[in-house]
Amino acid sequence: MKKLLIIAILFFGCMNPEDPIIDEEILPTVIIPTIGFCRDVDIRDSILVAANDENGYMVVSINENLDFEILYEAELDPLLHADRVKISDLYNYFLVLDVRDVIVKVDFADFSSISSVLPSPDSENRPDDTRSFVIDETDPNLLRLYSLWIENDHSEIYKRNYWYEDISNPDSIVFFDFLDANSHQDFYNSNAQELYLSDSLLSIANSQLGVIVLRKDGNGDLTELSRFDTPLSSEVETVFSVGNIIFSGLSYNGGCYAVELDLTTGEVADSVDFASGYSVNGIYGDENLIVLACGYDGVLLYRWNSDLNNVEFVAKLVSQGYAYKVKLEESNVFVATRNGIEIFEIER
Repeated sequence: MKKLLIIAILFFGCMNPEDPIIDEEILPTVIIPTIGFCRDVDIRDSILVAANDENGYMVVSINENLDFEILYEAELDPLLHADRVKISDLYNYFLVLDVRDVIVKVDFADFSSISSVLPSPDSENRPDDTRSFVIDETDPNLLRLYSLWIENDHSEIYKRNYWYEDISNPDSIVFFDFLDANSHQDFYNSNAQELYLSDSLLSIANSQLGVIVLRKDGNGDLTELSRFDTPLSSEVETVFSVGNIIFSGLSYNGGCYAVELDLTTGEVADSVDFASGYSVNGIYGDENLIVLACGYDGVLLYRWNSDLNNVEFVAKLVSQGYAYKVKLEESNVFVATRNGIEIFEIER
């Protein structure tokens, strides 16, 4: 009896009260296999695009019943690997980030047609490494592209503005020219991992130095609004934001740390940490739900309803492979994993 009591004390005493108690698990409804590791996924309407590492990108058509058809599987150059993908919200093309620092544009009209956006691998103007990128489509005539460049012992945010040649045909958008080709801001950690842009706030996952938040003005220029540390010794791997709420995903089982920023002063007005005991690779969500991609631990679903004081664990989504990134689209969660694209149906 004493042994049982000691074991119970050790077990429950070591539990963090914010660790989720897993009482509901959800299995994937659909798994779309990929040849390589699926590093990232994006969806718009019925088009799903996956970044499949050394196997390039894949384009999938999917309907509301989750019936799917693979429209295209592409290998880039054998030396180029697809790591991130972003579909334009306005026009029929998407951008793919290659780990050798090229960002390429692909049109819906011809999924095999690839044009370089950022410098090619043999360009003298290429960085040592490109970790992440985001796009700003506030002006329908202009694409603002922000990329996170790693240069020696620091990182830079590189802004490039592209004019569209003709927007009358959304299926055939041509980048005419660019401005501000040398717009840099270079005071970030060399281990910075990711960018996320929402409204006027651009957040930087600045590794062991926490999070930096920049404010974007009407011309697309950036000024620092805030920087804050995260709890414990975890490094920031990923960032996401909704309004003035910044979510950061932490390594070394640090979970997720969320703060509410005062948009006037940049000070942290409120904060909460949750999912303790999990390493978070990707975050996505909306005003009601937050989804965390946690590697081999699968995906965690939380309800928060725009209130940091009421973050509630909902369910664990049991991934069949290592979960890199995640997207939430209505009642479906799309997860980029080493086994392919996993799709979970959830209740809103």
